[in-house]
Amino acid sequence: METITNIHPHYIKDLSILHKDKLEKSQTFCQECKLEFQSIRGLRQHEGKIHTKSEKILECNECHKLFKNKYSLKAHLKQVHEKMIKLPCEKCGKILFSKYTLKNHQRKNHPPQIRLE
Repeated sequence: METITNIHPHYIKDLSILHKDKLEKSQTFCQECKLEFQSIRGLRQHEGKIHTKSEKILECNECHKLFKNKYSLKAHLKQVHEKMIKLPCEKCGKILFSKYTLKNHQRKNHPPQIRLE
């Protein structure tokens, strides 16, 4: 008896890949705010940072500011209290803390204007 798998042995593999993509795609949406993520790892990080269920409050030892999670506290410590490079945006003066975030800020907020001559 001939079946589709006898005719095309690679067919089942292709179907499993297709199913896996659909499964992963459906799992990359945040159930709380409906944001979509490129990966499950990104979704998990988002859930841990934004939708933390714990009531634990973390306090900065330097200025006593309170944070909901360790990611926010770490970012605060690096940006505010550590001796980091501070890069001002030439267009608006906003202070950014890495070349990457400065470039992203400029791309999003100050796109290059095309001059017509």
